Amino acid sequence: MSEPSPSAFHCIKRFIFVYIVEQQMRARVILTFSLLYCCSAIAQTDPAGIWQGKLDVGGGQKLLIQFNITKQPNGTFAAILNSPDSGNIKNVSANSVGFKDGKLTLKVDSLNGSYSGTLAKGVLTGEWKQEGKSIPLALTQYKPINAQGMKRLLGEWVAKIKQNDGTVVTVVYHFTMGKDGKFSATSDSPDVGVFGSAVTDISLDGNKLKYRIPDAGDFEGEITAKGISGNFTGQYYTGPLSLVRGKYQPAAAKIDIPPAEMKKLLGRWTGQISGISISFTFERTTAGKDSISMDIPQQNAKAVPVLSASLTDGNLSLKVATMEYSGKVGAFEGAGYMQYGLYRPFTDCIMFTRNKQLFCPVCRDAISKVIDQYTQ
Repeated sequence: MSEPSPSAFHCIKRFIFVYIVEQQMRARVILTFSLLYCCSAIAQTDPAGIWQGKLDVGGGQKLLIQFNITKQPNGTFAAILNSPDSGNIKNVSANSVGFKDGKLTLKVDSLNGSYSGTLAKGVLTGEWKQEGKSIPLALTQYKPINAQGMKRLLGEWVAKIKQNDGTVVTVVYHFTMGKDGKFSATSDSPDVGVFGSAVTDISLDGNKLKYRIPDAGDFEGEITAKGISGNFTGQYYTGPLSLVRGKYQPAAAKIDIPPAEMKKLLGRWTGQISGISISFTFERTTAGKDSISMDIPQQNAKAVPVLSASLTDGNLSLKVATMEYSGKVGAFEGAGYMQYGLYRPFTDCIMFTRNKQLFCPVCRDAISKVIDQYTQ
């Protein structure tokens, strides 16, 4: 047999070299893929972080539930429960937290409740058990606000909405960033004297904006060339909401009171309507401009502007646009955790909003009748 030529040896050596290099590269690719897969698996097996989801408690009401899970130095986990929608669930410690093979178990004795769920693909899917009931509860990890992306929201935004009871009110949003770079937001309803309501759970994905106002509702929409447009779902208002950037300008008040008489009224005047304390403040600026505002402490209403006032034959008339039906018994849509189809007898009371205020006259009368049944 003849020996291979030098050129043949060169080809064989080149083939072997290329083969070895290809195998090494393939091994590196496989190793890299394996490392990425392992890292992904590790991320899925560590539940540390803030997880949140909505718990359906019935009657059309859903509570936002948050689990703040932390990993302890000994490798175990601890958890704190919060609900921005409920003052009764605030910094509640879990008695025990277990996590094994992707399954999370959590027990909270103070709430007589427990949670069991499985972590997969970034979602905890499970059930909340309380007082013999099991309620599905899916949790996703909370993503912190991207302060840099939020900069285009900075400033004041204004809109007008027609509430479920028919009144038209102005809403004002303030998006701010502190010196520490922390982003925050609040909302005002100056027509009804509500200021500084916290805006929470803010998220911005591209142009898609979401946020929540505890005890008021949720917004979901997008940033457009004209402003912010979307839909708000809440107990006072459900429908479209379009915000435009700009400074809130209160409506000009029409005060038809002679200067001499206005001077006599300057100061604060307090009275009661159906057991609710109401105060009116009459003021005159150094420029001689008169203004009147109203406070209802039991309903957390402050500096509600009076749009018109007149004094005729000693009779003082004051008009507040959003208080047309205040203190009156009637039929106002929205009751029993339902926005439509059920009606309440009063625009607002503690049974409707759970705010710090008194029962309305109808509630008080019903409570008195029940007490009378057992005492007379």
